[in-house]
Formats: sequence, C-alpha cells, structure tokens
Amino acid sequence: MQCSRARFATPIVIIAYNRPYLLKQVLEVVRQIEPNQLFLVVDGPNPQRALDLEKCQQVRELLSTIDWASEVFRNYS
Repeated sequence: MQCSRARFATPIVIIAYNRPYLLKQVLEVVRQIEPNQLFLVVDGPNPQRALDLEKCQQVRELLSTIDWASEVFRNYS
C-alpha cells in the first residue's frame, strides 16, 4: 500500500528581484513542500545598475524551471 503525501494548502508568495543565488535556495525548499498555489512577484532591472539586467534574467530563468504540480501565478515587471 502506497501512502500519498498531502500537498501544502497554504499559498506561497515569492518576491524576487536580482539575487538568483538566494532564489535558488528558496526554490529548493518550496519544491519539497509543493504548495497548491505559488505566486511569483518579480521586479524588473534598474537601468542605472549595470549587472541588474543579467541578474534579473537569471532570476526569471530559475523561475521557469518550476516543474511541480503547483498552480503558478506570475507577475513580472
């Protein structure tokens, strides 16, 4: 007999900007609990900061790897 694990019922909100190394750690934890709903709020790059565009792109690429069965809502600037 196989026991199925209950999914995490509380919605999770991730607010991200330009720290892909921290986001990767957060996603590893969220992947383990597989919430029913996941809300992603991502700010855009600051044009006055040279590295922002690259880091913000890395953040979006990480978020595109979400492959578990959560309902995902995205709000990107």
